[in-house]
Amino acid sequence: MITIYKKGSTDARAVIEPDDSSYQDRGVMRNDIVLLGFKSTAPISFGIGDNAKVFGRTYKINRPVPFNKVANRDIEYSLTMEGLQYDMRKAKFFTLDSHNRFTELKFSQRGRAIDFCNLIIANMERWEPGGGWKLGDVIESDFVDIDFDNQNCLEVAATLATKFGTEYALEDKTFSLTKKVLTSGVILEYGAGKALAGLAMENQESGDTNGPITRLYVYGGSRNIGTNYRDGAQFLRSGDADYIEKNADVLGVFEESIYFDDIYPRREGIVSAVADKLVFTDADIDFNINDYLLPGVTAQLTFNTGQMAGLTFDIHSFDNPTKTFTINLLINETTNLPSDVLKPAVGDKYVLIGIDMPLSYIVNAEAELKAKGKAWLNENGPGKVVYPVQCNDVYFKRESVELELGKNYQLRSPQFNIDRSIRLVNYRRMIRNPNVYSSIELADSVAVQSLFLKLIS
Repeated sequence: MITIYKKGSTDARAVIEPDDSSYQDRGVMRNDIVLLGFKSTAPISFGIGDNAKVFGRTYKINRPVPFNKVANRDIEYSLTMEGLQYDMRKAKFFTLDSHNRFTELKFSQRGRAIDFCNLIIANMERWEPGGGWKLGDVIESDFVDIDFDNQNCLEVAATLATKFGTEYALEDKTFSLTKKVLTSGVILEYGAGKALAGLAMENQESGDTNGPITRLYVYGGSRNIGTNYRDGAQFLRSGDADYIEKNADVLGVFEESIYFDDIYPRREGIVSAVADKLVFTDADIDFNINDYLLPGVTAQLTFNTGQMAGLTFDIHSFDNPTKTFTINLLINETTNLPSDVLKPAVGDKYVLIGIDMPLSYIVNAEAELKAKGKAWLNENGPGKVVYPVQCNDVYFKRESVELELGKNYQLRSPQFNIDRSIRLVNYRRMIRNPNVYSSIELADSVAVQSLFLKLIS
């Protein structure tokens, strides 16, 4: 039996007995729904926001509930309830305007992963004041620029997962942006009396390509490299080699390329003193900018934090003995900055652009690019596969196996020469018999999917 409670109340709306077709469907960055089929002798006035607990998770009614009444028979209901991540679809993703109000929907912002995640939480609390929305684990990242255009918070979660190459997750009302892959310690073996009654394998696309990738040409950004960089290369390279390879000797050469524009020779400086709105000092800068200027290019700096965060200013001059910058005013139709009120402050962070960085910074950036390229190739290079499998519910009941989404399971089939660790990315669990998983999906990777594309099938 499942109790459905009225919105915002502990009063029961109905106590229903789901039929054999009722199930829970969950996936990594995919669905989190329950479908409840049941009958009632009298009409039930379900309301939007009514909720229930199923397998320890909260689900809500977010749309009118279909029913079917024919002649003198009971009323048949088909009730879809959605997990809390669907609440994020209800809240728009605003940023603050000049009056410190959440009114701006189309904007560009510079920040780290945690900055964007904090803005998601702020919008969820704006949408549901006192709702208890919290931030969980968030990956560390550099500062990046992202354009937002009339998105909701769930769409932004998907944008961030793609931008930072990770995953989003929501547990209760705690939002995280990180990829956690734990080992379950459970063996899923195909065969008589084993965990799996059916086994299939399908090819899974790697990004926009089909098949494996064994040779990767990896490039960084074009900033802060001079005309003499690696025989005139326009983008940062990953070292002396033109490409990175993995398994090319076994599978052959399958080429792909990727650009990581946010990786370039750079130094994040910190303002140590401010003379006036246009003049500040960075006492720790370890080179003379005047020795690294590019012909015909105006050196600039972009603030990552503080009141000037996201703004780029031309450098008027740099005094090396005192480590002092003088910047030009940024003047356009809407901006005249810095001002006496909005200006750099001690502790503000910035990066230099438009200069030929010293060799040590180039070497460090190349190493960073190579490491990111290798990580990308490890994740996306091999021919990706997905295993849609059928579970043996007798085995699951006997061994008390309860699947955990996102964990790695040891998939084994001597007949097909399979013995490998692979991740559980989706399952459908029957409500009346929790030991029955009508379908599960094990896969090498998880792509961000729109929750509008896959609801019920």
